[in-house]
Amino acid sequence: MSNYEVPENCVELFANGDAFYVIEDPEKRGDNVFEMKIFLESVGVPESFVEFDEGTRVILSNGEKRLQIDSGGLGDFSSHCFQVSLF
Repeated sequence: MSNYEVPENCVELFANGDAFYVIEDPEKRGDNVFEMKIFLESVGVPESFVEFDEGTRVILSNGEKRLQIDSGGLGDFSSHCFQVSLF
């Protein structure tokens, strides 16, 4: 069973600011770089918002705020966490 504890959309992502999110999905197994892509897609982040992409670290800007997102594992290849910080 999958569990996506992520914002509904990109507007909510920026409104929440500093936050911690989790994706647990046995159907989508991969490393932290793969999961960062899943996170950005599930939140609907436009490519134009991506200022920097290092794979496991992404910096986003919506023109008003900048966010840094770091992805990490939770012990297996289907559970991942995302730390969002105002940048």
